[in-house]
Amino acid sequence: MPFENLTNDPYAGKKVQDLMITELLYRGRVDVIEPGEVLNAIRSAGITSISALHIENIKIIGQRLRVPAVVVGSVHAFGVVRGVTISYPEVTIHCIVVETTSGAIIASTQYTSGGTGFWSRHFKAEGTTLGETAEDAVKVIVRSLFLP
Repeated sequence: MPFENLTNDPYAGKKVQDLMITELLYRGRVDVIEPGEVLNAIRSAGITSISALHIENIKIIGQRLRVPAVVVGSVHAFGVVRGVTISYPEVTIHCIVVETTSGAIIASTQYTSGGTGFWSRHFKAEGTTLGETAEDAVKVIVRSLFLP
């Protein structure tokens, strides 16, 4: 499902969605439906806002896509935090896996990645990039949602 974007970056939801798809495919743990097909199912179900999904919407999407579950997520932070003497990337993602026949939540997790490390705090050394920080967050989310 498209990720809800709660940040100032207008593309943060799409960026995290793309990273999530890549990570899921890389791990081979689940099948991923092409994003355009998902959007078509959402539109044909008459859903106008991902943030206002109801159990019945999830069931309809599950039937149309023929999937047992969907990942619904939101991006709460995605950017570079500027401090007095240092800047650092920060990414916060929340995801839930919802079973499509009942609407039950199977798994839920939230993770924040980023901040300053020892070297960057004390010696102003280069830290990780925003992209690397987002990749780290997505990897942790996928591990916690889909690995036993």
